[in-house]
Amino acid sequence: MKIAAIAEDVALLSGYDPHYLPPDATGDKSGLLRRVRMELEDCAREAILMTPPEQLSGWKPLSGKELQSLPDGEYLLPLPPDFLLLHSLRMSDWERDSREILPSSHWLASLQHTEITAVRGGPDHPFIFRGVTPTGDAALRIFRSAPGSTLAEGWYMPAPVIDPTGDIQIPSSAYVRTVRMIAERLKSE
Repeated sequence: MKIAAIAEDVALLSGYDPHYLPPDATGDKSGLLRRVRMELEDCAREAILMTPPEQLSGWKPLSGKELQSLPDGEYLLPLPPDFLLLHSLRMSDWERDSREILPSSHWLASLQHTEITAVRGGPDHPFIFRGVTPTGDAALRIFRSAPGSTLAEGWYMPAPVIDPTGDIQIPSSAYVRTVRMIAERLKSE
């Protein structure tokens, strides 16, 4: 969707006729467009995170090409630069998929290499934790899979970004919330 169309919706929601916008302090009528552009990506990301995943569209597949096998059944999956939200992930030897990413500070993270099997991830109760690659990029630490396992399936929501043509992709279920958030931010200024 074009930023200009989003700015019109923000104007309507704020009580202005988008065709007769008041000029800003410099007399420029494109002030609203610039302000919407400044808030758009952040508000869209927040709106997506607030929307129930089952209502979102636009999921992209995770690539398993960079999946790295580590000792003791741990795998490391570098995330795409535009990663925002995990829908699901399943390794080839898992009995079910996993939909939750636990923080790296979660108490279970430190127990994944212990002998206590009740707290370790496995094919019947897998765990995914936030992690980083050796180069400092965002990744998922996946527990536990057998040696030679592959990524059977994985889906994620990309973070909305304004492209060079002024377009941004926002799932329709998060669009109205995005516009409302922008209008509220602009109203509070």
